Amino acid sequence: MSLVINVSYDSSINNAPAGYITAIQAAVNYFEQNFTNDVTLNIKFGWSALSGNALAQNSFYLNYFSYAQMKSLLTASAHSADDATAYASLPASDPTPGGASTWALSVGQEKVLGLTPGSTPFDDYVVLNSSVAWTFDPNNRAVAGEYDAIGAIEHEISEGGFGRFGDLNLNGYYTPLDLFRYSSAGVRDFSPGHNDYFSIDGTHLLQEFNNHNVYGGDVSDWYPNVQGDSFGDGYPGVAGQITPVDSTVLDILGWTRAAIVGPNLKFVGASDFDGNGQADLVWQNGGSATIWVDNGNNFVQQAISNASMGAEWTADGVGHSAQGTKEIFWDNGQGGDVAVWQVSGTSLVSAAVPGGHMGSEWSVVAEGTFSGSGNTDVLWRSASGSAAIWTMNGENLSGAAVLAPTLQSGSRAIAVGDFFGTGHDSVLWENNSGSLTSWSLSGSTVNGQANVGAIGSEWHVAGVGHFLNDGAVDIVWVDTSNNVQIWQMNNGVISRFITPAGHVGTEWRLQSVSDFTGDGNSDLLWLRSDGAASLWQINGSSVAASFYGGTPSGDTLNLTPPAVATGNAQPHDLLPNLPPPVLHQDADQSTTLPVVSLFDHHLLV
Repeated sequence: MSLVINVSYDSSINNAPAGYITAIQAAVNYFEQNFTNDVTLNIKFGWSALSGNALAQNSFYLNYFSYAQMKSLLTASAHSADDATAYASLPASDPTPGGASTWALSVGQEKVLGLTPGSTPFDDYVVLNSSVAWTFDPNNRAVAGEYDAIGAIEHEISEGGFGRFGDLNLNGYYTPLDLFRYSSAGVRDFSPGHNDYFSIDGTHLLQEFNNHNVYGGDVSDWYPNVQGDSFGDGYPGVAGQITPVDSTVLDILGWTRAAIVGPNLKFVGASDFDGNGQADLVWQNGGSATIWVDNGNNFVQQAISNASMGAEWTADGVGHSAQGTKEIFWDNGQGGDVAVWQVSGTSLVSAAVPGGHMGSEWSVVAEGTFSGSGNTDVLWRSASGSAAIWTMNGENLSGAAVLAPTLQSGSRAIAVGDFFGTGHDSVLWENNSGSLTSWSLSGSTVNGQANVGAIGSEWHVAGVGHFLNDGAVDIVWVDTSNNVQIWQMNNGVISRFITPAGHVGTEWRLQSVSDFTGDGNSDLLWLRSDGAASLWQINGSSVAASFYGGTPSGDTLNLTPPAVATGNAQPHDLLPNLPPPVLHQDADQSTTLPVVSLFDHHLLV
């Protein structure tokens, strides 16, 4: 099965820049490659000056249904786990105020739900404003002073072509997307003047919708502060990408997402590579590395160019030199070598394999600032239970020593952080029986040990950070049900337990603990396999959860827990004032349906 989008043009296209057709094809290619329904959409394009501050507009035909009909169509189209969750949340009877409301589907959405709509000149008609400065280049979508044409085109196609539009009775009807609005967990809402959120289950609030009564525009676009998202506002100099949440929206409207065939990314660690005070995520992609740069409410994926390692190398951690240069550490397994990449932003500054070498019985277990020099050092463990430290000076080896204590049988390092308050990183070890021991380190010397206790096997360390603005280092644990517990450490032992009040489903992975907001406190970053990201800001036991508006899509994410946890302390659519049409159709939904009305959406600056 495959999605086919037939493209046609009106006569105004003769006046459009050649790049416009390139941008149209890029947007069409995205949908055809990322959705697999056996549906043909007919989309017409134009290029004209638009009134007001419209960036773009699209026009499409509607047909009208009862709630029971619309719910039955959605339920019958279920093909994914998200669909099953979303449709299971739908009430048995019409939940809108007063009930018995009129429900609308675009012709394109009718097709994907198995209906055969009546003949129309097009399924969607998209026009870009010829008076706006656009960038059309698929390889350069973020150009200062210019709007991303591809993101705007995708925005418009997703509405009329795919059915991503709402109404909330502003024009006399509701739409399927209106059913997935919640003012808070468990509270479905149908007011255009409330701050509502998109959710497929009513519990996990994934993204905030636009508040129509405050900002005008389309009720089903995202809130205006969401930048870099095709389904939100358009901003000059910012590429409007379709995010994993955007794809989820289209999925629960009946569209089938293609299997992910992008790069297979393995999580390495988090650090502020671009110097904006907010942690970025580092991923290994084969022999290369990719950084998700944190722009505040979205991640932008950028590869470290002209840098690669052989297949025997694995990226196992991030660090920094005493001068503040960010580093990515690699090791070659039993080869006994380490490689260090020094990185500025997303550019490789230098790379080196330090002169030291370990035997095949040794393996790298963690990186940390054990010596207090400001450089990140390397911790090794041997098969016989010995530990060793490589003291680093940037990418150079300045010293190496085997530590005096011998580890208990089967002990493994599970966390690195300043648990003793010495200014040096220490190590938390777990033995075969689950007992925990912390080591206070000063370079290659173990200054002290502390018995920390034990925790059940269903728990693992997710990260290390600071949460109470007191400088103490805390250890974050998560169990197999995604319950979270935070241990505040003092002198190598637990001084306080914190149990955050939030909870997410098991499809999420607590992937990183770092400062993603730039406020000096650590946050919890949850990721889903499709790239969706949710951020928890912790204040005592309280959780303020927010969804990252934009995350890279098309990647296969290897969301395994880290072996050792470390820490580093488009414009809106304006709705036309159209009277609600009256539906006259046969009760047999498999018949050809009459076309009832034409509807316009506008994308505004």
